[in-house]
Amino acid sequence: INSTNQVENLKNEEKRLDKEINSNKKTLKDNIDSTVKSRRNAVASKYDSEIGKEEDRLKKIKDKRSKAKEKGVKERITEETAELTAQNKELKGNIRTALKGERLPRFCGSSFYFALFFTKGASEVFFCGLMMILMCFVLPGAVYYLLPVNKDNGFTSKVILAATYFVVIILVVFIYLLIAGKTKKKHEDGLKNIRQLRERIQGNNRQVRKITRAIRKDNNEEVYELGDFDARIKEVEDEIKRISDEKEKALLNFDENISNDIVKEIESKE
Repeated sequence: INSTNQVENLKNEEKRLDKEINSNKKTLKDNIDSTVKSRRNAVASKYDSEIGKEEDRLKKIKDKRSKAKEKGVKERITEETAELTAQNKELKGNIRTALKGERLPRFCGSSFYFALFFTKGASEVFFCGLMMILMCFVLPGAVYYLLPVNKDNGFTSKVILAATYFVVIILVVFIYLLIAGKTKKKHEDGLKNIRQLRERIQGNNRQVRKITRAIRKDNNEEVYELGDFDARIKEVEDEIKRISDEKEKALLNFDENISNDIVKEIESKE
């Protein structure tokens, strides 16, 4: 019986020791893995910090280059469109002079006026159609909505609605014909001359936009004298590459040599 109990105790002790050994092996492995990972991250972090500083430098230089180029582009646009801008300034002065000569208000030189009273082109036709909808449908409806009347009374409210539309439309037509009579009919030749001046301004503006687009699409940057920025950018990019190469070599050396030394050191202690 004693022998049987002794054997049983030894078996239990063996199982306990096996568990303890396995637990110690796992702890050792976890310790090795975490230490190797921590040391490796420390090596990488050193180089990443240097790379980060250089990348910040690179970003600042590129931002300065971008601003310098934008300034150069604007100056080039101003220079190449200076003649057209000067022409437009002169033409606008001629329009003001013509309006004063015809004793017409400044309103008569606006895009709004010519679109309504000298309609020309698809965009002005569209604008006139939109104004008709607003004046003949939206405006009367808004006036009716603001009237202090009982809108729940079916027949009465319909009569008031119809009357509102009639009155507002008649008023809009009257104002339109009144303005046309006092400006277009009496000063048609002068207004046509102003229209021609406006069309020359619009033509110049189209030319300015065309020149602006061409300059912004131009990939030749030599005219902006950005060579100093490009040299500094290349210098920083080369430095980033050098640090990255050193990092790669350091990590390779760590994986092939240092990590093994770390494992042996920890195993010898354990």
